Amino acid sequence: MFNVYIVDDDPYMCQCLKQEIPWEKIKCNEPSVFNHGMEVLDALELCEPNIMICDLKMPGMDGTELCRLVRERYPNVEVIFFSAYEDFQSAQMALRYGVRDYILKPICEESIAKLEAIIKKIVSEKAKVRWWDQTFDSELAVRHNQALNECNREYFECFFEDMSQHKNDGLKLIHHFCLYLMHILLDFVHKEKKLNEYTLLKVNEQKHLQLLLEMKNAEECISFVKNCYEEILDLLPENTEKKVLIDQVHELVAEYYMIPDFGVAWIADKVHLAPAYLSRVYGKYSPISLIEYITEYRIKKACELLRTTFLPISQISAHVGYRNINYFSKLFRTHKGKTPSEYRNAYHSGIRNDR
Repeated sequence: MFNVYIVDDDPYMCQCLKQEIPWEKIKCNEPSVFNHGMEVLDALELCEPNIMICDLKMPGMDGTELCRLVRERYPNVEVIFFSAYEDFQSAQMALRYGVRDYILKPICEESIAKLEAIIKKIVSEKAKVRWWDQTFDSELAVRHNQALNECNREYFECFFEDMSQHKNDGLKLIHHFCLYLMHILLDFVHKEKKLNEYTLLKVNEQKHLQLLLEMKNAEECISFVKNCYEEILDLLPENTEKKVLIDQVHELVAEYYMIPDFGVAWIADKVHLAPAYLSRVYGKYSPISLIEYITEYRIKKACELLRTTFLPISQISAHVGYRNINYFSKLFRTHKGKTPSEYRNAYHSGIRNDR
């Protein structure tokens, strides 16, 4: 939310603006209202303004002097002047002090609508800059290197998903930050002793940066950098070890799926890991859970037996690891949309029809 100051020596004017504009809806806190410039200077220590709406002509301290003093402390504050005169002098003042715009008095429905539109535009622009400034801070390289060292895919998934939300903030801006992200990654590759010479040869720095600079689409730029990070994550030793583990799990499923007590705990015992950790690691490399993989594998084997043999359903159920035929039939129907008998009949009926 953004902080707004309203400064005018006319209390009615201040209250009108405070009440007529839907501040929360346009992502602003309820405005702080002041009737004199000195009050504003006292309040600066308590609340930094993002937007200041003030009268150009006020007794004691006019709007231009107030604008100058406020910007000495907060140079990025956006200022909107109110003026009772549509003249060259007012336009000159606005230009000289770099104000966003000025609104003519007396206040009316049209001028309030104009003011609201100006504030919306300011908020939209500042929200973009705020995200980039907060994300691409001095610690970004540290966070990325830590995530790479930990092979933290979830961190990068979230990071690039957030970045994609800002793909319309301008191609030049996207290019700038994507290049910075590539430099972080390439620095990591050159320093990382765990990566072998093949990896270093594969990551051709000049080629990658040139490809990125030639891209004319922000979404393409973000996707390209994300893929580069994923390639390096795949080559890190920890990921290689985990892929070996996944292959081992699949081999165990293929060999022992018919055992009734076979499951995650059984596999975890064989690979000397805690069941919860095994499930978590497996989930990172598969679109389905380990339990779902075991179930789908058993159903696949049951389908093969239904198509190629005339064994009773009870024997097929037992053969794929299910003691309870009713549970097996229910599970089969959930996955295939048919009972085992219906599946077998439909298959053989199709063969006869083909003849």
